[in-house]
Amino acid sequence: MCDLPLDRIFSADVDLMTVNNSVRLFPDRRIAFHTVSDRLCYGSFAERIETGDYGTCFYRDQIGQLPEWELHGRPERTVFVPSRRGGILKRGVQTHAHFGIGNDSSVVVFSAQLAFHLGFDAVAIIGCDLNYEGSKVYAYETDQRDVVHGRNDEIQKRRHAMHKANAEFALLRPVFERHGRQLINATSGGNLDALPRLPLAQFLETRTPCSQ
Repeated sequence: MCDLPLDRIFSADVDLMTVNNSVRLFPDRRIAFHTVSDRLCYGSFAERIETGDYGTCFYRDQIGQLPEWELHGRPERTVFVPSRRGGILKRGVQTHAHFGIGNDSSVVVFSAQLAFHLGFDAVAIIGCDLNYEGSKVYAYETDQRDVVHGRNDEIQKRRHAMHKANAEFALLRPVFERHGRQLINATSGGNLDALPRLPLAQFLETRTPCSQ
């Protein structure tokens, strides 16, 4: 992600939706939306996650049952999203958010569905390469807590199933397109090939700059 013009996001007329721990990339920025769909992620990093200056957080409803939520949660800015048994591959794309969003392979799939329900006409996925190989798997700096989290058996199992995200995005993309909307991959490289690619700088050029 280091080659992406991230600073330009904040001077363009776009809303940024971050996921999980990506607030570490934007420690001094106001972020419109933030999402977490995984109990293990929130349980491990709740204190850090909640340091973000978010407009609205969308968390899977099960997160509200965690002791970490009781300690660190910010209910005044949080919306809990109903859970649904089975994900896109089993039950298709849910076009009514109040029926719930299922467990898919990546929080980015969860977030893209939320962006659809929020009514955005153009959504660019950035920094999702579906690749956890190598010594640096995140754009931000990590520490021992990240290492311990990554060694969890359930987390390892999910990472090995990350290839399913391509199939999930392949089903989600035509839902956007049937409604005259755009879902693209603005990340250079990586393994997310189910979406058409468009450089982030080019995507941002199509947005009207903010007057502020």
